[in-house]
Amino acid sequence: MYEKYVVNVAQETGYTVSDPYKRTVKHIFAPDLRNVKQLTFSHITIPPGSKTDNHTHDRGELIYVISGYGRVSMGEEVYDVELDFALWVPKGVKHELKNTGKEAVKIITLFVPAYKSSELKSKILDPSRKTA
Repeated sequence: MYEKYVVNVAQETGYTVSDPYKRTVKHIFAPDLRNVKQLTFSHITIPPGSKTDNHTHDRGELIYVISGYGRVSMGEEVYDVELDFALWVPKGVKHELKNTGKEAVKIITLFVPAYKSSELKSKILDPSRKTA
């Protein structure tokens, strides 16, 4: 009955964003993915030397670092982050995460209210659309 809610993230395929924002994105839970209407939960892996694009969202984003080292820009402020750092990025704040280490940075992101995974994917793959 609840097996769709128990997911081995390592076995999920996800999709890869091309350079210069190379990363692998796996949307795990969303309204259009496993019928989780309340939130969007994603796992993102950023290889050494890569980064996300500098972007905003029309809702807040929770980011939790599960491995690696990085530097986060939020507005005009910059923070070094690593394992077990959590960040709340308020609605409308430009942000970017750069991998500054020698291993992949892995993060979990959470949006409430939820985005559809298809909506996030189209915006992530088209960096000209800076606001999700």
